[in-house]
Amino acid sequence: MRYGLLFFALLVPACGSGTKVVSETWQAAYLEGARIGHTHLLVTQKGETLRTVRTIKLTVKRYGSVLPIEIEQTCEETADGKVLTLGLNQSLGKDKQTAMTARVEGKKLYLESGNAKRSQPWDEASLGLYAQEQLFARRKAKPGDRFSLASFELSAEIPLTLRVEVKNEEKVDRLKLVGDSVHREPANLIRAEITTDKFFVGGNEVQLPPKIVWLDGEGQVIREKFEFPGLGIITQFTTTREAAQKEGIAPDLLPDLGTNIMIPLNKEINNPYDTSRVNYRISVDTPGKAPFVTDERQEIKLPLGRTFELWVTSVREPGRDEKAASPGKEFTDSNRFIDSDHPLIQALAKQAGGGEKRPYQLALKLEKWVHDQMRFDAGVGFPPASQTATELKGDCRQHALLLAALLRASEIPARTALGVIYTREPGKGPVFAFHMWTEAYLGGRWLALDAIQGKGFVGATHLTMVQHSWAGTQTLAPLLPIAGILGKLKIEVLDAR
Repeated sequence: MRYGLLFFALLVPACGSGTKVVSETWQAAYLEGARIGHTHLLVTQKGETLRTVRTIKLTVKRYGSVLPIEIEQTCEETADGKVLTLGLNQSLGKDKQTAMTARVEGKKLYLESGNAKRSQPWDEASLGLYAQEQLFARRKAKPGDRFSLASFELSAEIPLTLRVEVKNEEKVDRLKLVGDSVHREPANLIRAEITTDKFFVGGNEVQLPPKIVWLDGEGQVIREKFEFPGLGIITQFTTTREAAQKEGIAPDLLPDLGTNIMIPLNKEINNPYDTSRVNYRISVDTPGKAPFVTDERQEIKLPLGRTFELWVTSVREPGRDEKAASPGKEFTDSNRFIDSDHPLIQALAKQAGGGEKRPYQLALKLEKWVHDQMRFDAGVGFPPASQTATELKGDCRQHALLLAALLRASEIPARTALGVIYTREPGKGPVFAFHMWTEAYLGGRWLALDAIQGKGFVGATHLTMVQHSWAGTQTLAPLLPIAGILGKLKIEVLDAR
């Protein structure tokens, strides 16, 4: 059963000797009526093992730059749906993001990515991709049915519980190829709604949006719809290969992921990046924990239902305890995205530091070096810091990861902060937009630095939602806690100074 919100696939391999094709499915993907790509699902069998390769190619736009998403997701399973192996290859833009494999042995899942190997408990009830695809048909699902299933998403390295409720038949549209043209025709299909239980990523609670699928009389998915945070509603139609690949992508028609998640403000802030304190009133769509961290910079006040005040203070100096204990190995060790042990990162840290030994002054030198050397480019994917150090281009994400890597290479604990920042968008006035920056642990205090700005501090217009070390992750899972909330906030400026 495709949940379809976060995870896509690419590069279908050819069948080898003794392998037979079990099923093949094509889907055309549309975003708010504009075609953005297609999905291909191929299931083969060799002996007693079923192998599923899910392929999705999508094209998205971010701050005016058009980016292709390409990911391969594979699963080998038994005839009754027990998972044997999982695989994932993912890229965004020109950058390869993830290459992961996993195998199941009893109640353990063994994961491998590059040189990193680890294991975690495995839920033997988790179904393979093909078993999920055939679940409605095998259960002979009918209106009124309710059931749940266990799944594992390798791209987020998390188990998921999916809950399904089958509704009534309704009239919707489906795709059909007539001659050389793709048309939509009415069809009576059974509606089913899929939700996931909440889960945690890095201590942050995540709730994925629901998904709706429509089934034919055989229980096969003919149409599905889900929200892609920041973009809008994606609809996928099961159709022929010719229809799925018929139409091209029109970049001018694509919604912009960067601008769509901007949050308009009630008034401007003078000298926003030099502010010492700003008080905000924030409203969220759904009740629950406020999606902002509480630390030395930020304090949540007057929570009332879905509304609260966030008081933000600009902290501009390190702590005074130079002998403070390190916050933990996850903030000092090298990892997939902050690969501070890479020879180039090590060399650049020495070059940029210029022999400075005082930690605070060294951190400022490293921030200035990244600020001065990097060229802004919103079309870059999400490469490790060492690749950014080679190309010296990117947006706030690459600036933040590179600075964090240089800090760690200089024996200064570092992490990234993700949230929103005050800015002005032409034609929209003042807004808050997604932003990522760096925090260095200096004198027993986390001090925010922003290599995009290069000021040596951040003002009270950086609002932190997530803080992450990027340890133990090979994917973009740390972005999940804020992906679904951006664009669903209302922020008002109460007082700025």
